[in-house]
Amino acid sequence: MGSPPPREHTGADREAVAGVPVDRRLVSGAARLPRVAIVAAAWSPGEEERQAAVRALAGALALSAEVVVVSLDDRSGPSAPASRRTDGIFTVHSVAATPGRAELARRIGEALSAGGPGRPLPELAAERLLGIEGRAAPGAVAMLDALEPHAVLLAGVETLWLASALSGARRRSRLAVMPLLGADPRLAAGALGRLLGAADVVLALSRTEASLLQAGGGAAAVRRLALPVAINEEAAATPLDGMSSFGPYLLVLSGWPDDGAAGGAGPPHDYVRAVLGDVAVAEVRRGGWFVSDGRHRFEFPFEGTRVNLWRLMAGAIAMLDVRPIGPVGREVVESLGFGTPVVVPAGTVAAEHAEASGGGLWYEGPGEMLEAARYFIERPSERERFSRAGRRWAAGEHATRGGFAAEVAALLLG
Repeated sequence: MGSPPPREHTGADREAVAGVPVDRRLVSGAARLPRVAIVAAAWSPGEEERQAAVRALAGALALSAEVVVVSLDDRSGPSAPASRRTDGIFTVHSVAATPGRAELARRIGEALSAGGPGRPLPELAAERLLGIEGRAAPGAVAMLDALEPHAVLLAGVETLWLASALSGARRRSRLAVMPLLGADPRLAAGALGRLLGAADVVLALSRTEASLLQAGGGAAAVRRLALPVAINEEAAATPLDGMSSFGPYLLVLSGWPDDGAAGGAGPPHDYVRAVLGDVAVAEVRRGGWFVSDGRHRFEFPFEGTRVNLWRLMAGAIAMLDVRPIGPVGREVVESLGFGTPVVVPAGTVAAEHAEASGGGLWYEGPGEMLEAARYFIERPSERERFSRAGRRWAAGEHATRGGFAAEVAALLLG
């Protein structure tokens, strides 16, 4: 299906988008920009990985288009009226939706694919799980009709039911879909492939996600996007207060304030430290961060911010991530960017990064997890080799770059 000509819409002031200067004349009242509507579940400014990925794409698109957001919000009943608000440069239209049950779908999916991450699911189970996670919003189609966008981006598995609702004779907009499912086995299911068959382009944020989408069929054009992941090495150069008493340490990432799930299923903190011997363990978790070495324990009294996480990453021997891994593997890319090797679950996007970069190891179970961590603790020269490889890869593959905005615009605007 060919792309329609851009509709004419007046752009708002975008003098700076994501820190990138933009010629004011390009977005003045006389400018005519194509409109892109992004449909997302509960649009918010949070740092949860999926939310951050959608906002990054929205910011990149705002350099060449008027970006409006249709947010599928649970507002206690599908009959609640639509509302409108402004979030920075974005106009957000909220429509009532059924509550999302992402955590339930994830846990059921893990139970059914007990063979490990990325294992195929029974077709009926995959179809039912897609239904469980979907956020049905009767007003979303009418809102998109009223907005008359040149292109629509469905961002997140919660929105994918709209792909079929927007197809057929009423279809006037270019349709892009970004499932944000990482290594989820539903990606290879025929049920998802049938939903994605209506899209002009399907966006994957890793090679793992792209290959699973292609295996499932139905998606005419799968395109992988390497999302820019920014780190601030200067801000991370100063160790956190309280760390100087502990010497070398392993960083364990078992939770993050904005994680959708409660955290990983790794072994207990004291067990990890005892098995690994004379090394401290700093743990980042929901509900408080702390470090211990068997003799001393220090609870960090400050807020668990991204910069404080970077400071722990930059000084660690290695980072062990035991959480459910998202579609970007953001913290793994950040750790590699600081030259800190990673130990991550096999069959995930994070394992893809560890292998592609040469900057980390991956594990199938708790025993392999701790052996991989011990490898970096006991072999300083090997750790340095992994460190250099990971840093080079992160800088080349995921560094902030001007070409990303042009790439996104070409995929969405045709």
